[in-house]
This record gives sequence, C-alpha cells and structure tokens, in this order.
Amino acid sequence: MGEVVTVGLDLAKLIFQAHGADAAGRVVFRNTLRRAKVLEFFGRLSPCVVATEACAGAHHWGREIAKLWKPDTAGAVARNEALRTSRRLGRTIWRRWSSYHRRSRAETKMHCVKLLGQRLASRDFDRQVAEFQVRVAVLNGFTALGMPVTEVAG
Repeated sequence: MGEVVTVGLDLAKLIFQAHGADAAGRVVFRNTLRRAKVLEFFGRLSPCVVATEACAGAHHWGREIAKLWKPDTAGAVARNEALRTSRRLGRTIWRRWSSYHRRSRAETKMHCVKLLGQRLASRDFDRQVAEFQVRVAVLNGFTALGMPVTEVAG
C-alpha cells in the first residue's frame, strides 16, 4: 500500500464516506466517518488533495481540513502570498500591480478559441494560419456584438 495522495470525500449531514488512493490510483482505504470524527480523521493523514462535490458545505469542510495541515507546499505558499498582498494593497490595486485582469482576459479568450475546436483541420502551415485567423475573426465578431454602445442622451 502506498501513501495517500488523494482523498475523495462524500459529504452528508451525519455520515461521510472517505475513499483514499495512492499515486498510482490504487485504493488505500474506504472509511465511513461520523461528522464529529471527520477532522480527527484528517488530522491523522499527511497533507493530500481532498476532492469533494461542489456544494456550500464543501467550502466549509475544505477550510476546516486545510487548517489542520501546514501550508508548506509551493502552491499553498504562492496562494497565501497572493492573498496577503491582495489584503495589504487592496484588491483593485493588486489586480493592476499583478496584471491579473489582463491575464484573466487572455485565459478566457484562449478558452473560447479551444471551444471552436481543439485541433486545426489543415495540414499545411499556411492553411493552418488562415484557419486560425478565421477563428479569431469569429471570436472578434462575437466580442464586438457583446460590447455596449454608449450614446449621449439629450
């Protein structure tokens, strides 16, 4: 049996189901937990990825379980530093300082490009360029349709 790297947690009102897996995906444990024993159980585990369903209770349990483990992973350190900086500077200034909005817009546009198809159909490079330019033109058209038109009243 390997070390637990991922735990799936099925949330409920009283009885929770926990399923642990190692790096290869093999089952390490399957446990039934009472609500009062969940934090005690995770306190005995080493830090790992905990996957839950998307619900309001998931945020609560995610915060409570995260409090049990030290934030020594690279991702946790980076996240905590970004949060501290955001609190210190204020969210608006932090976004401008870190170019967050610009990055966010670029990531959103790349997601839209991928929605038009993951692969290019053409094999020739010049035709691939043309195919991509058509996709960009379609996206620019959709973006223009969504832009508000401001007119002076009066």
